[in-house]
Amino acid sequence: MSELKAKEYKCFENIKRLRADGSEYWLARELASVLGYAEWEDFMEVINKAMIACKTSDFKPNDHFADVRKTIDVGDGATRQVVEFALTRFACYLIIQNSDPHKEAVALVQTYFASQTHRHEVRSAIKRVGGTMPEELPTPDKSIAQIEKERIKELKRRAKIKPLMLDE
Repeated sequence: MSELKAKEYKCFENIKRLRADGSEYWLARELASVLGYAEWEDFMEVINKAMIACKTSDFKPNDHFADVRKTIDVGDGATRQVVEFALTRFACYLIIQNSDPHKEAVALVQTYFASQTHRHEVRSAIKRVGGTMPEELPTPDKSIAQIEKERIKELKRRAKIKPLMLDE
């Protein structure tokens, strides 16, 4: 995706946070708001399904759904602890896949996550095996389209001289 255009994409990227080591995460309560969940309990059902999908896929839920309890003000100077999760991109993807697809924001973010998660995993795999990142590859002198155009031009020229064989 060259540019994020849908407001849901931008909302999602706007709530992304970065740790000191550069890794990214999202807070579940902020994600719930972006996806249109008004009730935390409804969103917790989605999180629980996503955690099951994570475990079923042989990943450790605690690696992707970090419990980061949060203290909130409940009025008159009183506070209380509430459940909060720091979510990896993979956890967000699983949450999106288990969210209500009838919500417009969910449908748009599902598309976003599918493409971004795949892109992120491919880049991680390239780094892990010590490969060359796409942006570091040399740029060829001619594009594939230019080469094809030249090849067709050459075949047409040769066809005027003598009939072409099928393997040419």
